[in-house]
Amino acid sequence: MPNWYIACVDYELCSAKNLDFTKVSTDYGFTFNRPNFVTEFRGDQMTKRDILDASTVPIAQDVWMMNNNLKVVENGKSVEKYGLPILPNPSNYKSTPSTLQIQNGIEQPNNGIPIHSRKWVYEYLEAKACPTPICTNCMPNGSGGGTQCKCQVLEERQNYGEKCIPSASTQCSTWLIRVGYVHDVKWKLSTSSDIVFDVSSCNEIPEAVSFITKLIDKVRETPDAMIFTSQTSDAGPRFDHRGVFIDVARNFYPATTITTLMTIMQRVNLNVLHIKLADNEGWRLEIPELPILTELGASRCHDPAGHSCLMPQLGSGADVESHGTGFYSVSEFKGLLADAQRKGITIIPELGAPGHSKAAITAMKERSGDPSKEGDFRLCDENQISMSADAHGFYNNAMNPCVNGTKNFLELVTKSLWQNMEEFSQSLKHVHIGGNQVNLEVLENSPACQAIMADRKISAEDILHEFFQVWYVEMASNVGFQIHAWQDVLTYKDEKTGFNEVYPFGDWQLANGTSLTAYHQRSRWNTTDTEVGHLLANAGYKTVLMPTTHLNFDAAQSPDPQMRGSMNDARFSDLVKVFSFRPMNFYENSLYDFWGNKQTTPGCQESATLRCTKLTTPENIVGIHAGIWSQEILEGNHFFKQLFPRLFAFAQRAWAEGSWESESRTNPWDIFQEQKFLEDFNYFRYSLRYELDTMERTKIQYHLPKPGAYTNNGGWGFNTLLKYNDIMFRKKGDQSWLSLSKVAEYANTATLMEMVTCGKSFTSNFQPHYISPPMEFWFNGNNPDGASSIFLSCAMLLLSVFYLV
Repeated sequence: MPNWYIACVDYELCSAKNLDFTKVSTDYGFTFNRPNFVTEFRGDQMTKRDILDASTVPIAQDVWMMNNNLKVVENGKSVEKYGLPILPNPSNYKSTPSTLQIQNGIEQPNNGIPIHSRKWVYEYLEAKACPTPICTNCMPNGSGGGTQCKCQVLEERQNYGEKCIPSASTQCSTWLIRVGYVHDVKWKLSTSSDIVFDVSSCNEIPEAVSFITKLIDKVRETPDAMIFTSQTSDAGPRFDHRGVFIDVARNFYPATTITTLMTIMQRVNLNVLHIKLADNEGWRLEIPELPILTELGASRCHDPAGHSCLMPQLGSGADVESHGTGFYSVSEFKGLLADAQRKGITIIPELGAPGHSKAAITAMKERSGDPSKEGDFRLCDENQISMSADAHGFYNNAMNPCVNGTKNFLELVTKSLWQNMEEFSQSLKHVHIGGNQVNLEVLENSPACQAIMADRKISAEDILHEFFQVWYVEMASNVGFQIHAWQDVLTYKDEKTGFNEVYPFGDWQLANGTSLTAYHQRSRWNTTDTEVGHLLANAGYKTVLMPTTHLNFDAAQSPDPQMRGSMNDARFSDLVKVFSFRPMNFYENSLYDFWGNKQTTPGCQESATLRCTKLTTPENIVGIHAGIWSQEILEGNHFFKQLFPRLFAFAQRAWAEGSWESESRTNPWDIFQEQKFLEDFNYFRYSLRYELDTMERTKIQYHLPKPGAYTNNGGWGFNTLLKYNDIMFRKKGDQSWLSLSKVAEYANTATLMEMVTCGKSFTSNFQPHYISPPMEFWFNGNNPDGASSIFLSCAMLLLSVFYLV
């Protein structure tokens, strides 16, 4: 972490001598993942979490091979799959480009279906009248025959406003729109010289219109985007809940960052934004009745007395102005809610309790020392002793359910939150109550709790469950919220069997109309936690799956020291891994164990100590959730680079089920060799290029993967996972990036080279604005730690190059 400083230990002595702290002069900048004051990592051993860690840093040949294995091969030849220029792709798509649309393997946008510019004749049919039809005012075409209708939602997106009037001398292309004539899908689109757009019913018109207008807008704004001759249909959305979790408590991101994220979410049909607003490291929402929550709890700085801020953590440094400081005012939060409502997104705020609460506990302790403040909002038993830290290293960080202040505090905060949200639609009135990773020792060592346990002959876990079941959930439900909670709230460990069990759904005290949604977030394969999502759904809970192995986007995107990311439950999760996620075939997602060993069997193997519950109520899996915890995400550009492009792959899985997902396999890795999967991924990758174009146009950074290199039959092969991005080269130590042809002079020498995947935009002197971390390789000669050894004979010309993906 950056921003190290040296503090004086004896607070009174140091204050007297005006020696508070001394900052270390360091460069705050980063070279990819590495702060500039940290020596460069070299070799596998410097990147491992433990001696057991089996992960290895991919070298150039490894990357080339992984990328090359993703190509689609038909009749012995690699073929391209030309998709739509938008995401997510509908559930069924097949393009059959004409020879005019693809010439010598190159798209010809001018020969695409001019869905945005042709002077169409719109014809409209309804099996029965719809309250809000797509087209109106259908009139006979006169001498040309047929009818012509007014379709404002389509016409207003055409580059040419006037209609085509058919006559004996004028041939017009027809766009036929029908409602109620197909029933196996929600809508179907056929594009050729004419267009047929079928919508299954009046109820599906909004979703169908949303798709077609998004498609037209993309082709209008992107000159090289095109529509091929194709057949498209959609049965989506697959899940009602297509969610993103972000953590602004550990490190703070301003409202503008959240608004930008919601714009992208709307574009790819993601509809839930779960925002963690409070944790040990910060409280991020203004509560007007308790201003000290943000006056103290939203700031981090060097203050050993703890009167003005929380102590620095996660690289925030000694100064208060840092990524560790900030909160949303009431007006800012309402602005986010209003923006979400416009974009069709539900915001779910999380002000979790009772664990992860050091910031609130510290603020309320400071408040309790002010005799002018009324009300008891103390969150700790003053006589409790904590001998151990929680999972994140914090002591005494759980609100104590045995003291009155905890309930007073949570009731006030919950009602204050409701006041912020009350004016908005019912779809926005949700709250996440947290409940994960509570350190039960805080309760066990509290005299207040000890008295209750002794009197009622119950355990600390019983007290915690009653706090949720008997009071907290009921209180939030009566206020009016729909309730969401982590799995910890709804499950317990059976002491006799060691298995997780689920509290009966009917035990919860819920007001009429209140839902209770469970989140299965932690998942290590072949552990007692693996089955919890199935247990929750089978018990009747609406369940959202959020496996750490695939959908924790704070994880690195490659097991590489130059890649930013956490290494807790998944050493890495890349674009392909996210795209391959099979939520309804959950156990077959087990690609690696915790230590990075490849798994060749499904991730739950029944035994005397391991139970593998089957999913019997799939209708209760209501969604999937991708998350980003912010401990290592210090800046806004880091935030977006961790999310993208992985979030686009997640959006695809949330919207449409792949035809390859439901098949059972004995080896989870078999999926990556199957034609259906490869075709689906390549359609997705084609569409992804246009989303990344939009990211660059709007100056939002995204992760660029390292390229790969290989030598074969006297030529070199270079490729990158983002196959539509360029690769550039330079001699290690040089400043400028060059095209392949301009580094040919190094081909006959033992030269250590670097290559990068580039973004789509360049400076005036042809230098890329965005690049991946460099991949090292040798044209000829030695193999240093972490660099790939690729040999090139002196007679070999660098210009004999093949690009394969």
